[in-house]
Amino acid sequence: ERVAGRLWGRMASYSAENAQVSVIVRARPPSDGSDPRTCMSTFPEQQGLINIRAASESGEPVEREFLFDDILPPDVSQKDVFERTCQGQVDRVLDGFNACIFAYGQTGSGKTYTVFGEGGEKRE
Repeated sequence: ERVAGRLWGRMASYSAENAQVSVIVRARPPSDGSDPRTCMSTFPEQQGLINIRAASESGEPVEREFLFDDILPPDVSQKDVFERTCQGQVDRVLDGFNACIFAYGQTGSGKTYTVFGEGGEKRE
């Protein structure tokens, strides 16, 4: 009875009214090996804000800012990726609710690395 009461309280907190989608970006280092700080900036005082710098077709510098729920920097550990993106979803599944984690990006952008880590799809 005590466990059922605790579970019911947790179930009530995961109702459809408070379900949400979070968009979390993992910024990988530039493929040319340059310092990531030359093309992107994040702001600790504003979680989820990223500034991207690139050259336009004419060679002029272009800056764009984007706001997401969270930004994972290039040097983030796999443990931190899991805790910041997946732990809550895993907890919801263990409480009996559906959850989805969707990795999206162009070919070669780091989806497999983000999901599986350094070893890729190799399983031991």
